[in-house]
Amino acid sequence: MRANITLKDMAGILGVSISTVSKALSNSPEIGHETKSKVNDLAVLHKYKRNSQAYSLRSKKTNIIGIVIPQLNNEYISNVIDGITYEANKRDYKLMTYQTKDSYINEVNSINTLNGCVDGIIVSTAIQTLKINKNEHLANLVNDKLPVVMFDRIIDTIECDKVVSNYFESAFKATADLIKSGKRNIGLLINPNYDYASQLWKKGYCKALASAGINIKTDYILQLEKNQIEYHNRIERLISSKKLDAIISIDEIYALEVIKIAKQYAISIPNELSLLTFKGDGISKHLSPTITNISQNGYLIGRRTAQLLFNRILGKPTEKFIVNTVTTTTTHRESTGRVSQLLSISA
Repeated sequence: MRANITLKDMAGILGVSISTVSKALSNSPEIGHETKSKVNDLAVLHKYKRNSQAYSLRSKKTNIIGIVIPQLNNEYISNVIDGITYEANKRDYKLMTYQTKDSYINEVNSINTLNGCVDGIIVSTAIQTLKINKNEHLANLVNDKLPVVMFDRIIDTIECDKVVSNYFESAFKATADLIKSGKRNIGLLINPNYDYASQLWKKGYCKALASAGINIKTDYILQLEKNQIEYHNRIERLISSKKLDAIISIDEIYALEVIKIAKQYAISIPNELSLLTFKGDGISKHLSPTITNISQNGYLIGRRTAQLLFNRILGKPTEKFIVNTVTTTTTHRESTGRVSQLLSISA
């Protein structure tokens, strides 16, 4: 048999339709595993190569998905992209990735560039987009029937599939654990209310305090903008009062500021001040003291996000959109007085 075998050739050899061969090569869920195996084995044997340009014209598919994320220089985001890449490779899809640097304009431009050039888009929303509450560019994608999946920073009003961490449960469990260890004056460092995760972290933290009969002190809750001078000054005022015996930070950058300021005021971590952080683990494990971290399991989030998108692109999805919650994992380290213990927090 010649090397440039066609879909028609393979269909004739296997006694199936050309459509079945095409769908099998695209890993469509409509085709059974046994048929997929036979088609793929035959394709490998005869070195079949799909003409991507011709395929796109016939199928109106590009075999490309777009990814729009706040930044690339982040271990969590890198893990998410690894998970997306794994699922894309299984389906012979390529990725187009855009970095917004948390700018609304960059996000709009990225979305507009991708729309019409990809089969679906994965989005983690820019901080500025959330802050100014302008999301017509995302709503337009949904109105255009382009498959969209949001992860991490989501917008409730956008009707699409979403993947998130169990923020409320994570905050509740982290706060409750600190209370069990004897901490009563626990600070919380979060982003403003326009951040979906921060809203739920605040609720989980407050619920744990209330459940333990501890009064909630609003001056212990800092809702911080990502401006270094602003968050440094506010964290310094909180720590320098020496009223706190523990701090929970929603972001690694705030936790790093806590360590720097604590050293400045000769406050020992963890003897005088326990510290744990969410979102990160990039350098937390390399510091002295090492920082207890609640990991979002970025690789799994990436895979779940891609799976939902491909369900919309390739499968027969239900009309109902899905919010998929991924369980966090806590690694206890020196900053809370316990080392090398892993704890999964159930969703």
